[in-house]
Amino acid sequence: MKQFIIVALVCINAALIVALVFGAANQKAYGQLLGSNYLVITGQVSSDDDAVWILNLAQRRLAALRWNKTTKRLIGIGPGGGRDLRRDFGRRSSD
Repeated sequence: MKQFIIVALVCINAALIVALVFGAANQKAYGQLLGSNYLVITGQVSSDDDAVWILNLAQRRLAALRWNKTTKRLIGIGPGGGRDLRRDFGRRSSD
């Protein structure tokens, strides 16, 4: 009986590993580091809009844009120059 349980657990683990490997292979990348100063993250914010967030790591600023699929227009979200994260979080740069 003990050997049956061990074999069953090994089979279940093998099946989970196979599912993880093949399931992860079809996933899209939602973030991309550009050079060493920019991180770009995409996502869907509504059925008609996708968004892109651009994080400037050197200046600690965050800009957000949304793409309207219906009108085919790129629209800024928030202030034009982006958010100053140092000011927003009330911390000084460690540089």
